[in-house]
Amino acid sequence: MALLMKQPGAAIEIYQDILRKHEAGAGKYAEIERASLYNRLGVAFRQEGDLDASFEWFGKALAEPGASARATTVARLELGKTLDVMGRRERAREQYQVVAMAGDIAGSRREAQALLRRPFRP
Repeated sequence: MALLMKQPGAAIEIYQDILRKHEAGAGKYAEIERASLYNRLGVAFRQEGDLDASFEWFGKALAEPGASARATTVARLELGKTLDVMGRRERAREQYQVVAMAGDIAGSRREAQALLRRPFRP
């Protein structure tokens, strides 16, 4: 909700709290996929304007052992968007191409194909 309300700082605090609870193995938080949390943090940091942190979180999601296909696809798509905002269009296109050729996750192929034609702009 915080991201939808354009409050990325609040979203970052919430996601970091969830990550701490996940790491501590607290209740249902332990069941949340770590790569998915990393992706949410990457989106929140991009929305806040901290592109370097956003880039790092998506990199952590992609490096996470055993990450689901969904989390990996989301990480690549969102990393591409961050790279676009950073002005690294060719590297962004590389990520979009991988997503466009991977299994479709909730419209990820169509979105990647559109982003191959025009850069992401927040």
